[in-house]
Amino acid sequence: MPVWAVLARRARKATGLTQEEFAELIGASRSTIGCWEAAIREPSKLAVSLLCLVEALGREAIPVLHPCHAAVEAENVGVPNPPTC
Repeated sequence: MPVWAVLARRARKATGLTQEEFAELIGASRSTIGCWEAAIREPSKLAVSLLCLVEALGREAIPVLHPCHAAVEAENVGVPNPPTC
């Protein structure tokens, strides 16, 4: 299995998201994520860099990449005036 395929799966798993949710987070399609994880299609160098960042940050990457997730999480813990989308 190519390193990039393993990285794609590990990055997604680090966030705890499904392929569909992860695809939305990084601006890709669900089929693209599936193809990366199955070693069918190689991600671009930019995508590999993003996957490395997401793997390192785990769930903390979610609000960085998608502010709406931060707003939902802030509301769940009672943060006043969370960001809106």
